[in-house]
Amino acid sequence: MPSSTPESLPSSVEDLIEIIGGSGFNEKIQLERAGITLGSIKQLADLLGWTLADTLEAIGSPATLRFSRNGVRVTGLPCMRCVELIRTVLLVRALYRDTASNEFAPDRWLGRWLASPALAFARQRPVDWLDTPTGAEYVRHVIQAIGAGAYL
Repeated sequence: MPSSTPESLPSSVEDLIEIIGGSGFNEKIQLERAGITLGSIKQLADLLGWTLADTLEAIGSPATLRFSRNGVRVTGLPCMRCVELIRTVLLVRALYRDTASNEFAPDRWLGRWLASPALAFARQRPVDWLDTPTGAEYVRHVIQAIGAGAYL
């Protein structure tokens, strides 16, 4: 299998979104193994309207990482949680592609929704359910239901 050096992997959140949403398994596997740069996580935080500290907490990384250089890579479980968060961004963007406007920003809506306790999550925040594959799948299921107008 061809390998990429960490320097050749994407360092912007939009590039990550493109890889995670694409069909190339090799690129996704390389990304998951190499990790996600702190700079990309900062950009993801901005997209969602979160602080970097809140985003690091959501993916299970120590908040002190926010004082590190942008090139530092988050690996392991926090990386996987970040990937699940990006998959959720992709879903919301797909569902609300036609309604995005100056009045409605899907990424910001997702950030607010993920951080707010909800009945469908036993009054917990949906972001807290992104820590397992099953929880992440359920978060996306609820988002799809919201997009279809169903109430859970």
